[in-house]
Amino acid sequence: MEKGRHLRLAENFELNNGKLYPSFAGRGINVNHNMISRLEAHEEQGRLGSTVWVTPGLPFMIPITASFVLAVILGDLIY
Repeated sequence: MEKGRHLRLAENFELNNGKLYPSFAGRGINVNHNMISRLEAHEEQGRLGSTVWVTPGLPFMIPITASFVLAVILGDLIY
């Protein structure tokens, strides 16, 4: 995990009878070193593929909010 990355895990994984079941994790799960270690262990045991779904955190909302404010103040720039 790189420092300064704003990602959240979009899936929650539950181990049941030796099989890993993914489920949607609503608002996302914080990715920390413990979570990465668990996912890597599942991958080494063949329960998990090499990729997982992630969702962007707060920094993605900054450009959307700035665009909304500009659209309210300046209006539609095409017209």
